[in-house]
Amino acid sequence: MAQNLRQLLGNDHPLFATNLVALEKAVGNDGVDVKIIGDILERGHRILRSIGLDPADTTGLEAYKSLNSHAKSDEFKAQLRDTDFVLLTFGDDLVSFNLHDIVENTHHQLRYEDRVLGHAQRHLRAEIIRRYAEHDRSNNELVHKLAEEAGIKLESDEGHHNIHEEVVKEMNDKTPRVLAIGDIFTDAFIKLNEEVARVDTDPDGSKRISLPLGNKPPYDGADIVRAVGPSPNAAVSMARLGLKPSLLAFMGDDQVAVEAKEYLQNEGVSGDMLSLQEGQKSSYYYVLRYGAERTILVKNEDYDYAWKEPAEEPDWVYLSLISDASWQLHEDLLQYLTDHPDVKLAFQPGT
Repeated sequence: MAQNLRQLLGNDHPLFATNLVALEKAVGNDGVDVKIIGDILERGHRILRSIGLDPADTTGLEAYKSLNSHAKSDEFKAQLRDTDFVLLTFGDDLVSFNLHDIVENTHHQLRYEDRVLGHAQRHLRAEIIRRYAEHDRSNNELVHKLAEEAGIKLESDEGHHNIHEEVVKEMNDKTPRVLAIGDIFTDAFIKLNEEVARVDTDPDGSKRISLPLGNKPPYDGADIVRAVGPSPNAAVSMARLGLKPSLLAFMGDDQVAVEAKEYLQNEGVSGDMLSLQEGQKSSYYYVLRYGAERTILVKNEDYDYAWKEPAEEPDWVYLSLISDASWQLHEDLLQYLTDHPDVKLAFQPGT
């Protein structure tokens, strides 16, 4: 059993096997290590069967992908309450059944070869210590001494939060989540001086604003309004109404984007889905105000409109004004809605 636990923990400490034997002797060779391995196998196989996999005929990659695909299900998260210390071997590979590991693997979209195991291994170390320390025949001080000598008790294992408490809190929170999707701009409103600016009427009846050319005409004032557009405006409104909105929008990597993201976060809109694209400018509009009328100077930047799957399934998707270069995003969104039939779509075309 020492070799099995060593493999699961990735522990190459020279005293690991020796001290594990000593721990067994301290509890009268009661087979604590065997019971731990048995519980790991039983719980891991139970989870595999619950997601439609045969434990006898499943590869590590298949298990990893299937665990990740179920990570957003509240029902699945509840099944993982007793698998904190569960890792299974698939050939030479290890796969974690710890919810914290699965969430990290999914959120960061880690490749199979980059998967994390650390939370499960931390819990397994704690489980080994707990079971020996709580045994009727054990000496608590001796257990902790042997565990520390063998690299089972680590200082870095202390002080981690309980992810299951967060999950229960999220499950009990019925506040609707909304993912808003659409273009985002910063508007500079410039109030023209009506004694300097002039409105002319063309022969066809259309009107034009004119200013002295090659001069420095004064203006009456300017206001900067950050993070606007149909979808950003809707997201801010939702946050003010008490919903939980996030925004999928596209910007550059400039100061305009930094200020827009900060504004949204201050309004209660999650910026996790924002795409800040390297080397690009953020879209910036100039709104010329003359009396009650306004004329908007528009320049839309070109972005890679790539779909990003939200880490948590929203209750609603709100789709509004977005570039006509975003067709593939629409296709990917359609597939997401097909794969997540509980997510509802609200479509608000135009401006």
